[in-house]
Amino acid sequence: MKPSHLSPFQFSQNPDGSPRLDNFPGLKLNTVEDQGTATGRNWQQELAMPHWFEEWEAMAKLKSDQRHGDLKFVLADESKTNLVGHPRLRPKLISLPTVVPLELAHSGFIVGMVYAYVLGIEEGRTALPSWLNVTLPADLEGDFIIGLAQFVDSDLAEKAKEGVRSGAFTHTCPVVFKPEGAPDGSGAVLQVSLVPGDFPGIANAKILTWSA
Repeated sequence: MKPSHLSPFQFSQNPDGSPRLDNFPGLKLNTVEDQGTATGRNWQQELAMPHWFEEWEAMAKLKSDQRHGDLKFVLADESKTNLVGHPRLRPKLISLPTVVPLELAHSGFIVGMVYAYVLGIEEGRTALPSWLNVTLPADLEGDFIIGLAQFVDSDLAEKAKEGVRSGAFTHTCPVVFKPEGAPDGSGAVLQVSLVPGDFPGIANAKILTWSA
């Protein structure tokens, strides 16, 4: 995947007010009602982020094609999600494209690329942490996926790394596309977002280790 500073998932509105994805004109989106509300962590203030969209976009522009640092995280397990109805993902049925974007907190801006995955099964939970030099969350359930990412070369990616170091970002949130009629819990990972831990989609999708 050619690096870019913009996520392929850019939301806008149709004339009737319904949401759409500009890069996927044939895709129909269903909105989720009554999911509840939460007061999210004000990471923008903590990281002294600028106010205007144009400033964010300038920060997100790539300086080069180089990638920096390493990020290891739980992408998904089989625990209940925070989505409506609390469905569970089934890691063995999830398709993992070779490279997907690492986006900053559902902002639409890319700060890294997820380039590798490791499928962990319930029976192999003892050996895998030692091999990857990580400590898994104690409440991880069933099969799971560990993702590996690197940050792109941009000022916004530097802010993302600052947020990981400070604890503003503690979790990830996979964007999983499930075609109509596909088995429950299956789908393809299209993007991963770096998010705070106040209300993640998957409670156990935690950042495990990182380096600059």
